[in-house]
Amino acid sequence: AAAPRAGVTYGGNGESASGESREPATSELLRSAGDFTQIIEVLRQAAGTQNGIDLPDEARLDDSVSFDEVIPPAAVPKQALLTGATGYIGAFLLAELLDKTELTVHCLVRAANPADGKQRIRQNLQSFGLWSESIGSRIVAVPGDLTKPRLGLSKTRFDRLSRQVEVIYHSGAEVKFVAPYESLRNANVDGTREVIRFASAGRTKPLHYVSTLAVFSLIDHLELKVPRETDVPRHHEALFTGYPQSKWVAEQLVLNARERGLPATIYRLGLITGHSKTGFSPFTPFGFRDILTCLQTGFAIDRDSPVDMTPVDFVSESVVALSQRARSIGGNYHLVNEHPLQWNQLVDWLRSYGFQLESIPYGDWRNKLKRHPDFAKMPLYELFSLYPQL
Repeated sequence: AAAPRAGVTYGGNGESASGESREPATSELLRSAGDFTQIIEVLRQAAGTQNGIDLPDEARLDDSVSFDEVIPPAAVPKQALLTGATGYIGAFLLAELLDKTELTVHCLVRAANPADGKQRIRQNLQSFGLWSESIGSRIVAVPGDLTKPRLGLSKTRFDRLSRQVEVIYHSGAEVKFVAPYESLRNANVDGTREVIRFASAGRTKPLHYVSTLAVFSLIDHLELKVPRETDVPRHHEALFTGYPQSKWVAEQLVLNARERGLPATIYRLGLITGHSKTGFSPFTPFGFRDILTCLQTGFAIDRDSPVDMTPVDFVSESVVALSQRARSIGGNYHLVNEHPLQWNQLVDWLRSYGFQLESIPYGDWRNKLKRHPDFAKMPLYELFSLYPQL
């Protein structure tokens, strides 16, 4: 199986699936640091001030976790565990697994019983037009909780399921971009810790972990220019909100487990947008809240930087395709759009649809935003309230 051509994935050698060397869209973000100088200074000042939390210490993996009798990468699995099936990316990932493999997929879901869990999964797939009666028999709802020990399962159920499952897809996470680390730790960090423990129970099961490019701070981008899959996110102290902090810690747990022998593949995602054909998305991605704010104020930030938009179906297709290739197991992959839209071009498009937008420097835009009478009702209010230095 080959990775889909709808976008681009980058392997350890920095080449696209076609072999053509390209730079991910995120590399262009800081090609010129003009608008971001103030942000960088804020991040440097914030180093080590994460409410006393030592992120590397949070990423320590218990010494008792070990991996023996690894299932061969070339083996064709029949049973999988999926977390996040009732989410956005998880729904498309589940549908793709059922379409492109013969797997029976056990879906961890918060529910009172398997019937309720199955109904939640079904309703979520239906909401995206992904449900068909033919796939229902291969979905097994597992009532549990990512935030609890043993994934919220009894020891008996945990052990039995760990013997059944042959591969794990971990996409479950709490996605709140401006929430503090403490409120995300249970789901994003402890949940990943328990998934790793599940992978080590019985025969070692390959893990496919959905991460984010946000684990690279803006300082990492300045230093690396183009973060490659072989690069290590070094400046965790410059991750100044809880979500990227929690994903950085979770990813470090996966990397630590990989060093101990776990066949773990990491997929770092960019800005996930709607389906490439329908455009449908159930939410407004955090990266687009500045666009909504510009429309509300009538002022746009004047900057020449890319807007990375990666369709959700490309992500799900890429993860499943790569997970089916034995030679891809154990690598890192950046799933981004190879044709990013320039911000100023997007603003011009909005003008062509009749929106009156005046482009001004970031500092002027920020000042006008904070003085706007409806500022408290705008999408970026929470971010600026928590981080007034920005």
